[in-house]
Amino acid sequence: FIPNAPAGDPKLKISFNLFRGTVGIIQKTKEIPLVYWTIIGISWFWVIGCSFITQLPVLMREYLHATEGCVVLVFLLFSIGLGIGSFLCHKFFKEKVTLEYMPYLGALISLFMIDFYISAASLPSQPTQSLSTVLQFIQSPYNWRLMIDIIAISIFSGLFVVPLYTVMQIISPSENCSRIIAANNVLNAGFMVASSVVISLFLAGNGNTLDIILGLGLLNIPVVTMVYHRIKPWHQAVSLFCSN
Repeated sequence: FIPNAPAGDPKLKISFNLFRGTVGIIQKTKEIPLVYWTIIGISWFWVIGCSFITQLPVLMREYLHATEGCVVLVFLLFSIGLGIGSFLCHKFFKEKVTLEYMPYLGALISLFMIDFYISAASLPSQPTQSLSTVLQFIQSPYNWRLMIDIIAISIFSGLFVVPLYTVMQIISPSENCSRIIAANNVLNAGFMVASSVVISLFLAGNGNTLDIILGLGLLNIPVVTMVYHRIKPWHQAVSLFCSN
């Protein structure tokens, strides 16, 4: 049932040189600063999401002494929260494409990540050989705050990233849109790989999982602020363009 989509640029010649082709599509995004910095914002979202998700299983076992079932529960909460946040974009922004709430949403993500760190760090000690089942995890009042933090982080992440994706696609010229989306995917992957390397080096130097969560929460504020200030000069133009 998907309708046929005509080629945006039928005369485009595909380069089979992967390196040159990749560099070329990334350079295309830099021709439109708004699109480029929107992609940087999306890539940073994936750094936060990927790092948080990959550290959760370790954190659940080492700090919360929970079984694999509890990890699945937390992933489920995170996925549901992202879905809710994405759905709420339509309700909150009332079909208006805008990035004006970006710094506030970034601050809320950081707030709940820092609260997650505080909550997990203050949990009472528990024998490592006694792992909590899903039912025990849910019944423990100490874990309620953690679950609320996870849901809040994911909801605000959905509200944060959907407008960025929307602006990237709307502003991109139709003849370059598919290549810009490809560049976005390449940069997203590059950011995630780079963050994984940094986290691995941090852990190899006797760092711990909770400190990663705290560090990401604190670093998120200046990064989102910097990206927003790069986008801000074009913000009115975005709203006007999208409303038309």
